[in-house]
Amino acid sequence: MSRPAPLDWSLGELQVLATKAARGAGRSHGLGEEAGYATRWLAARGYDGAGLLADLLEATDGQTHDLIAPDEGLLGVRDAQICPIVLGTYLSDTGHVPEGAFGPVHCPMFLLPFLEVAEGEALRLTSGDTGIVLGAGGSVEGAALPSAAARITLAPASTPPPPGARAARARVAPEIRDRLERFAQRTYAPATEDSRARGAGAGTVDTD
Repeated sequence: MSRPAPLDWSLGELQVLATKAARGAGRSHGLGEEAGYATRWLAARGYDGAGLLADLLEATDGQTHDLIAPDEGLLGVRDAQICPIVLGTYLSDTGHVPEGAFGPVHCPMFLLPFLEVAEGEALRLTSGDTGIVLGAGGSVEGAALPSAAARITLAPASTPPPPGARAARARVAPEIRDRLERFAQRTYAPATEDSRARGAGAGTVDTD
């Protein structure tokens, strides 16, 4: 039996669903927006941002912000696993690039959209035996890092990646869409008898 064909979405459609899914998984409004942005950023560079986000949200579902956030000023190896959206936002806000190993970090691909690299320079993000290189302007070279939480190392790369083509649309597997929708639906409030009488919709009302 053949699998259903991937859905052909605009990057904007993907970003909206990713933002809602992150909010449904308990992220704050700001972190939900960052998750949507990061998912779109990865998809535009040919990576499965939607699938990675589904993995991340399922791995951290029910965990408090304090548990998945990095220790302020201390990004060394720790027992709890860090959310890359929380960590990426912290790195972007502070301009801090950690030295040596840190983590473990869930779905480390999500760190890439938040790391800034100067023109002519490059950073290698390494997880185990796998590495990916980030250059100025968001150019990326290498296969996607695994989504499992792992210790991460950031180090200068010898050669910046060449500018790559950007996708204008995303291909999302129906199964991935369904996984994200399950989180997104938590942002909806059940319709009341009063809302039904006023024609507020059949079933759910978007509270965002």
